[in-house]
Amino acid sequence: MKIRNKGRKKEYDVYAIAFYISDDLEFKDRVVFYVAEDGLFGLAAEGFKDVEIIDPTLGSEFKFHNMDHDKGFIVLWDHFTDINDLARLIDLDPETVAAFEKARAERSIS
Repeated sequence: MKIRNKGRKKEYDVYAIAFYISDDLEFKDRVVFYVAEDGLFGLAAEGFKDVEIIDPTLGSEFKFHNMDHDKGFIVLWDHFTDINDLARLIDLDPETVAAFEKARAERSIS
């Protein structure tokens, strides 16, 4: 899946999509993408209203994972074993970042 961030007007590959069903959360959806530009790197997230979907294809390399406490679900790129694995990347754990960078470089997106 590929999106264009409306604010930055740049295209990004998607690595996760989260859907929240809990009433106590203000936001209901997030698309997670990777930013490596302008001296910044890491995962970023935007609501679907803030992105334009360029390529809607997820393919077989994405898997569904339920969130704790029935808050919703997340569709993760299969590089991530679970939501906690994704969280370690968000926290910039050095080993997790290195493994992700290697997998991202080897990923072929048609």
